[in-house]
Amino acid sequence: VTGSHEDLTIMVEDNGQGFDSQTIEKHQGMGLKSIASRIEGLRGELFIDSVKDRGTIVTMIIPLN
Repeated sequence: VTGSHEDLTIMVEDNGQGFDSQTIEKHQGMGLKSIASRIEGLRGELFIDSVKDRGTIVTMIIPLN
């Protein structure tokens, strides 16, 4: 977790099996939809970077103003 006077950045990373991030919108479960909805409600941004056999990085940026 990092931040500044303008935003809060939360990054979660794992080295698991990963998934094809190109098809995430088509196959999202409720967990990712819930996170995306909450971040959107805070006027923030959600980035998901995942590659099979490499793991996943999820980054959330939430404005503080």
